[in-house]
Amino acid sequence: MAGFFTGIVIVKKEKEIFPLLITILVSWTCYFIAVACSFYGYNNWSGALGTYNIGGRYALFFIPVVLLTLVDGVRLFLDWVREKRKSIYKILAGTVLAYAIVFCGIGVVKLDFVNWNKGDVRELVSAWYEADAYTSNTLVHQWEDAVFQFYLIHDQEYDESFQEQIYAAEIWIRTAEYSEMKEKLGEMGYLDMDEFYYICPVKQYTDSYQAFIDVMEDHGFEIKRVYEENTALLHLVRRLPHNMQSMLEEKKEECRAGGRNDS
Repeated sequence: MAGFFTGIVIVKKEKEIFPLLITILVSWTCYFIAVACSFYGYNNWSGALGTYNIGGRYALFFIPVVLLTLVDGVRLFLDWVREKRKSIYKILAGTVLAYAIVFCGIGVVKLDFVNWNKGDVRELVSAWYEADAYTSNTLVHQWEDAVFQFYLIHDQEYDESFQEQIYAAEIWIRTAEYSEMKEKLGEMGYLDMDEFYYICPVKQYTDSYQAFIDVMEDHGFEIKRVYEENTALLHLVRRLPHNMQSMLEEKKEECRAGGRNDS
Protein backbone atom coordinates (compact mmCIF):
# COMPACT_ATOMS: atom_id res chain seq x y z
CA MET A 1 0.00 0.00 0.00
CA ALA A 2 2.81 2.41 0.90
CA GLY A 3 4.57 1.70 -2.40
CA PHE A 4 1.33 2.16 -4.36
CA PHE A 5 0.60 5.58 -2.86
CA THR A 6 4.22 6.69 -3.24
CA GLY A 7 4.08 5.78 -6.91
CA ILE A 8 0.90 7.83 -7.34
CA VAL A 9 2.50 10.88 -5.73
CA ILE A 10 5.62 10.58 -7.93
CA VAL A 11 3.60 10.14 -11.12
CA LYS A 12 1.11 12.92 -10.42
CA LYS A 13 3.57 15.32 -8.80
CA GLU A 14 0.67 16.68 -6.79
CA LYS A 15 0.63 17.47 -3.09
CA GLU A 16 -3.03 16.84 -2.29
CA ILE A 17 -2.37 13.30 -1.06
CA PHE A 18 0.67 14.22 1.04
CA PRO A 19 -1.34 15.28 4.14
CA LEU A 20 -3.10 11.90 4.19
CA LEU A 21 0.16 9.99 3.83
CA ILE A 22 1.79 12.06 6.57
CA THR A 23 -1.25 11.48 8.80
CA ILE A 24 -0.94 7.72 8.35
CA LEU A 25 2.81 7.78 8.99
CA VAL A 26 2.55 9.87 12.17
CA SER A 27 -0.45 7.90 13.45
CA TRP A 28 1.23 4.55 12.84
CA THR A 29 4.41 5.69 14.61
CA CYS A 30 2.49 6.86 17.68
CA TYR A 31 0.38 3.72 17.58
CA PHE A 32 3.43 1.43 17.41
CA ILE A 33 5.10 3.14 20.37
CA ALA A 34 1.88 3.06 22.43
CA VAL A 35 1.26 -0.66 21.82
CA ALA A 36 4.91 -1.70 22.13
CA CYS A 37 5.09 0.02 25.54
CA SER A 38 1.64 -1.31 26.57
CA PHE A 39 0.24 2.20 26.97
CA TYR A 40 -2.53 1.13 24.57
CA GLY A 41 -4.03 -2.34 24.77
CA TYR A 42 -2.42 -5.46 26.16
CA ASN A 43 0.93 -6.43 24.74
CA ASN A 44 3.70 -8.96 25.09
CA TRP A 45 6.69 -9.96 22.97
CA SER A 46 6.60 -12.96 20.67
CA GLY A 47 10.11 -13.88 19.57
CA ALA A 48 10.93 -12.85 16.02
CA LEU A 49 7.45 -11.39 15.59
CA GLY A 50 8.19 -8.61 18.06
CA THR A 51 5.15 -6.95 19.55
CA TYR A 52 2.31 -9.43 19.83
CA ASN A 53 -0.68 -7.10 19.41
CA ILE A 54 0.40 -4.87 16.54
CA GLY A 55 -2.51 -4.80 14.12
CA GLY A 56 -5.82 -6.56 14.59
CA ARG A 57 -8.59 -4.82 16.46
CA TYR A 58 -6.19 -2.34 18.06
CA ALA A 59 -5.61 -0.80 14.62
CA LEU A 60 -9.26 -0.37 13.63
CA PHE A 61 -9.13 3.38 14.21
CA PHE A 62 -6.91 3.59 11.09
CA ILE A 63 -9.82 2.63 8.84
CA PRO A 64 -11.16 6.18 8.14
CA VAL A 65 -7.84 7.72 7.11
CA VAL A 66 -6.79 4.58 5.17
CA LEU A 67 -10.06 4.55 3.24
CA LEU A 68 -9.74 8.25 2.41
CA THR A 69 -6.18 7.74 1.23
CA LEU A 70 -7.11 4.66 -0.79
CA VAL A 71 -10.04 6.35 -2.54
CA ASP A 72 -8.04 9.50 -3.25
CA GLY A 73 -5.07 7.48 -4.46
CA VAL A 74 -7.17 5.40 -6.83
CA ARG A 75 -8.84 8.56 -8.17
CA LEU A 76 -5.48 10.23 -8.88
CA PHE A 77 -4.23 7.08 -10.57
CA LEU A 78 -7.31 6.80 -12.81
CA ASP A 79 -7.05 10.50 -13.69
CA TRP A 80 -3.47 9.93 -14.79
CA VAL A 81 -4.49 6.91 -16.88
CA ARG A 82 -7.31 8.91 -18.50
CA GLU A 83 -4.85 11.64 -19.48
CA LYS A 84 -2.15 9.31 -20.79
CA ARG A 85 -4.01 6.20 -21.93
CA LYS A 86 -7.62 7.02 -22.71
CA SER A 87 -8.08 3.74 -24.56
CA ILE A 88 -7.58 1.62 -21.48
CA TYR A 89 -9.21 3.97 -18.96
CA LYS A 90 -12.63 2.33 -19.03
CA ILE A 91 -11.12 -1.14 -18.84
CA LEU A 92 -8.97 -0.17 -15.87
CA ALA A 93 -11.82 1.64 -14.12
CA GLY A 94 -14.02 -1.45 -14.53
CA THR A 95 -11.24 -3.65 -13.21
CA VAL A 96 -10.86 -1.48 -10.10
CA LEU A 97 -14.63 -1.56 -9.50
CA ALA A 98 -14.77 -5.34 -9.98
CA TYR A 99 -11.85 -5.81 -7.59
CA ALA A 100 -13.60 -3.70 -4.95
CA ILE A 101 -16.80 -5.76 -5.30
CA VAL A 102 -14.92 -9.09 -5.14
CA PHE A 103 -12.84 -7.90 -2.16
CA CYS A 104 -15.95 -6.89 -0.21
CA GLY A 105 -17.74 -10.09 -1.23
CA ILE A 106 -14.90 -12.29 0.03
CA GLY A 107 -14.96 -10.41 3.33
CA VAL A 108 -18.68 -11.13 3.74
CA VAL A 109 -18.27 -14.80 2.79
CA LYS A 110 -15.52 -15.25 5.38
CA LEU A 111 -17.78 -14.07 8.17
CA ASP A 112 -18.58 -17.09 10.32
CA PHE A 113 -22.30 -16.63 10.95
CA VAL A 114 -22.78 -20.28 11.96
CA ASN A 115 -20.22 -20.39 14.78
CA TRP A 116 -20.60 -16.77 15.84
CA ASN A 117 -21.29 -16.40 19.54
CA LYS A 118 -22.65 -13.32 21.24
CA GLY A 119 -20.69 -12.20 24.26
CA ASP A 120 -22.50 -12.94 27.50
CA VAL A 121 -20.41 -11.08 30.09
CA ARG A 122 -23.34 -8.74 30.78
CA GLU A 123 -25.44 -11.71 31.88
CA LEU A 124 -22.51 -13.04 33.90
CA VAL A 125 -22.14 -9.72 35.74
CA SER A 126 -25.86 -9.80 36.57
CA ALA A 127 -25.37 -13.28 38.03
CA TRP A 128 -22.34 -11.99 39.96
CA TYR A 129 -24.45 -9.28 41.59
CA GLU A 130 -27.36 -11.64 42.28
CA ALA A 131 -25.00 -14.03 44.07
CA ASP A 132 -23.67 -11.16 46.24
CA ALA A 133 -20.21 -12.12 44.99
CA TYR A 134 -18.93 -8.64 45.88
CA THR A 135 -18.81 -9.83 49.51
CA SER A 136 -16.07 -12.33 48.60
CA ASN A 137 -12.84 -12.32 46.61
CA THR A 138 -13.14 -12.57 42.85
CA LEU A 139 -10.40 -13.71 40.48
CA VAL A 140 -10.88 -12.63 36.84
CA HIS A 141 -9.24 -14.31 33.85
CA GLN A 142 -7.13 -11.78 31.92
CA TRP A 143 -9.19 -12.28 28.74
CA GLU A 144 -12.43 -11.24 30.44
CA ASP A 145 -11.08 -8.45 32.64
CA ALA A 146 -11.81 -5.38 30.48
CA VAL A 147 -15.35 -6.41 29.54
CA PHE A 148 -16.15 -7.52 33.08
CA GLN A 149 -15.00 -4.16 34.46
CA PHE A 150 -17.13 -2.29 31.90
CA TYR A 151 -20.38 -3.99 32.90
CA LEU A 152 -19.40 -4.07 36.57
CA ILE A 153 -19.03 -0.30 36.97
CA HIS A 154 -22.11 0.49 34.88
CA ASP A 155 -24.44 -1.49 37.12
CA GLN A 156 -26.61 0.55 39.47
CA GLU A 157 -25.45 -1.54 42.44
CA TYR A 158 -21.78 -0.79 41.81
CA ASP A 159 -19.63 0.60 44.58
CA GLU A 160 -15.92 1.43 44.32
CA SER A 161 -15.22 -0.67 47.40
CA PHE A 162 -15.96 -3.80 45.30
CA GLN A 163 -12.63 -3.30 43.53
CA GLU A 164 -10.74 -4.09 46.73
CA GLN A 165 -11.69 -7.77 46.41
CA ILE A 166 -11.38 -8.13 42.63
CA TYR A 167 -8.10 -9.25 41.11
CA ALA A 168 -7.32 -9.82 37.42
CA ALA A 169 -4.78 -12.48 36.51
CA GLU A 170 -2.07 -11.55 34.03
CA ILE A 171 -1.63 -12.95 30.54
CA TRP A 172 0.07 -16.13 31.77
CA ILE A 173 -3.33 -17.58 32.63
CA ARG A 174 -4.26 -17.89 28.95
CA THR A 175 -1.78 -20.71 28.34
CA ALA A 176 -1.09 -22.03 31.86
CA GLU A 177 -0.94 -25.80 32.21
CA TYR A 178 -1.62 -27.65 35.45
CA SER A 179 1.77 -27.11 37.11
CA GLU A 180 1.97 -23.41 36.28
CA MET A 181 -1.66 -22.86 37.24
CA LYS A 182 -1.07 -24.52 40.61
CA GLU A 183 2.12 -22.52 41.24
CA LYS A 184 0.61 -19.15 40.31
CA LEU A 185 -2.64 -19.67 42.23
CA GLY A 186 -0.61 -20.74 45.25
CA GLU A 187 1.56 -17.62 45.04
CA MET A 188 -1.55 -15.44 44.87
CA GLY A 189 -3.06 -17.16 47.92
CA TYR A 190 -6.15 -18.61 46.26
CA LEU A 191 -5.29 -22.18 47.24
CA ASP A 192 -5.36 -21.08 50.90
CA MET A 193 -8.79 -19.41 50.73
CA ASP A 194 -11.95 -21.07 51.99
CA GLU A 195 -14.04 -19.65 49.16
CA PHE A 196 -13.85 -17.21 46.23
CA TYR A 197 -15.34 -16.57 42.78
CA TYR A 198 -13.64 -17.07 39.43
CA ILE A 199 -14.63 -15.47 36.10
CA CYS A 200 -13.21 -17.00 32.93
CA PRO A 201 -13.84 -17.81 29.26
CA VAL A 202 -15.05 -21.35 28.60
CA LYS A 203 -14.74 -21.79 24.83
CA GLN A 204 -11.94 -19.31 24.10
CA TYR A 205 -9.36 -20.92 26.40
CA THR A 206 -10.59 -24.44 27.12
CA ASP A 207 -7.18 -25.75 28.24
CA SER A 208 -6.78 -22.93 30.76
CA TYR A 209 -10.32 -23.53 32.00
CA GLN A 210 -9.73 -27.25 32.50
CA ALA A 211 -6.35 -26.71 34.19
CA PHE A 212 -8.00 -24.39 36.70
CA ILE A 213 -10.79 -26.90 37.38
CA ASP A 214 -8.29 -29.73 37.89
CA VAL A 215 -6.11 -27.74 40.29
CA MET A 216 -9.04 -26.57 42.42
CA GLU A 217 -10.60 -30.05 42.63
CA ASP A 218 -7.26 -31.57 43.61
CA HIS A 219 -6.97 -29.02 46.41
CA GLY A 220 -10.28 -29.87 47.98
CA PHE A 221 -12.59 -27.26 46.46
CA GLU A 222 -16.17 -27.83 45.43
CA ILE A 223 -16.93 -25.99 42.19
CA LYS A 224 -20.37 -24.43 41.92
CA ARG A 225 -21.23 -23.13 38.47
CA VAL A 226 -23.23 -19.99 39.14
CA TYR A 227 -23.27 -19.11 35.43
CA GLU A 228 -21.75 -20.95 32.47
CA GLU A 229 -22.20 -20.28 28.77
CA ASN A 230 -19.41 -18.77 26.66
CA THR A 231 -18.02 -17.40 29.91
CA ALA A 232 -18.32 -18.85 33.39
CA LEU A 233 -18.81 -17.59 36.93
CA LEU A 234 -17.57 -20.26 39.30
CA HIS A 235 -17.95 -20.28 43.08
CA LEU A 236 -15.10 -22.18 44.70
CA VAL A 237 -15.89 -23.51 48.19
CA ARG A 238 -13.46 -25.65 50.19
CA ARG A 239 -14.95 -29.00 51.14
CA LEU A 240 -12.84 -29.21 54.31
CA PRO A 241 -11.53 -26.46 56.58
CA HIS A 242 -8.10 -25.34 55.43
CA ASN A 243 -6.23 -26.82 58.39
CA MET A 244 -7.85 -30.24 57.85
CA GLN A 245 -7.15 -30.06 54.13
CA SER A 246 -3.48 -29.29 54.83
CA MET A 247 -3.28 -32.26 57.22
CA LEU A 248 -4.86 -34.50 54.58
CA GLU A 249 -2.39 -33.38 51.93
CA GLU A 250 0.53 -33.93 54.33
CA LYS A 251 -0.79 -37.42 55.07
CA LYS A 252 -0.96 -38.18 51.35
CA GLU A 253 2.63 -37.00 50.92
CA GLU A 254 3.75 -39.22 53.81
CA CYS A 255 2.01 -42.21 52.27
CA ARG A 256 3.66 -41.53 48.91
CA ALA A 257 7.06 -41.17 50.59
CA GLY A 258 6.51 -44.40 52.54
CA GLY A 259 5.61 -46.23 49.37
CA ARG A 260 8.77 -45.03 47.64
CA ASN A 261 10.92 -46.10 50.64
CA ASP A 262 9.35 -49.56 50.70
CA SER A 263 10.10 -50.03 47.04
